[in-house]
Amino acid sequence: MAQACSRIPRYQSLRASRGYELQLPDFPIIDAEAVSERPEDYYCLDRFPDLVLTTGGTTAKPDKFYFLNYQEIEAAFAASTGLEEGEMLDPRLFDAAAIILTDLQHGLILPPSHGQPVICLPLEVGRHFKLIERFLREGVVVGGRRFRVEQLFGSITKLRALTAYLEHKYQGGRGFGVNRIVAGAFHTSLQWRKRLETFWGASVQTSYGLTEFIGVESLECAHCGAYHIPKTVYPELLSEDLTTSVYRGPALLVLTTLYPYRVVMPLIRYNTKDYVEVMPERCRQGEESFRVTVQSPPWPSNCGAGRPDRWATIARYR
Repeated sequence: MAQACSRIPRYQSLRASRGYELQLPDFPIIDAEAVSERPEDYYCLDRFPDLVLTTGGTTAKPDKFYFLNYQEIEAAFAASTGLEEGEMLDPRLFDAAAIILTDLQHGLILPPSHGQPVICLPLEVGRHFKLIERFLREGVVVGGRRFRVEQLFGSITKLRALTAYLEHKYQGGRGFGVNRIVAGAFHTSLQWRKRLETFWGASVQTSYGLTEFIGVESLECAHCGAYHIPKTVYPELLSEDLTTSVYRGPALLVLTTLYPYRVVMPLIRYNTKDYVEVMPERCRQGEESFRVTVQSPPWPSNCGAGRPDRWATIARYR
């Protein structure tokens, strides 16, 4: 918060008006609409142009964007893996490559430099299917060495499209050698999870993330089947009117980015507008976690309109 108050115009003015060191409850809760009205108030590019920038946007909302730089992605990756920032795993540890099916609406991403060969391929039009199919068949050549593709990452919509395309050409996809699939962006139904597992012969995980918080995706936990809140954000579970903390029952998920995982455009008390259900369960890992469901909470029907894929169930532990 101190970093944000010293650099970000919106929070500089807030501290000036209060005249004292701000605590989290002193910050107003913001949302995508507030940021889009005056985006220049929420970021600081004092090192531009030497920063490598990327941006996330919300679906079909081109007026909403969220700056961060590549170093922030690296820092978030380091926090999730235990590596030092900028440290790479020994490439000799890897004998396979991964494909990320990208969404050009949100821009091509720069994967963290962790040592594994990873290629980002768009899947937007029909001709892209053949390119992806070729990499799946022939692998990826890096430094004269051929790596087979064993992992697929992408939104469930793209994974569905790719799987349906290949189902028409092959009796099964096990011959490709893919053994792990990670699906995100939208709700993955049980039927499609089974279909992916059957065709590819691969394990399927789902992920939860927000384009406003690039680099903080959470993978489905193997122990509890839920998602653990990453260390790069601080969560608040609040009542529908955003006034009080909630420990059971319906709540709204409000996130605050943490330094140094977000520097260019820190988001403090950002209302994700994801409705959650606080649960008294406990994962064996003892961490905060949440489960995504497709059931809406018992609140007015206009809450979270248009986002049925993002209903969530949160388990909070103290």
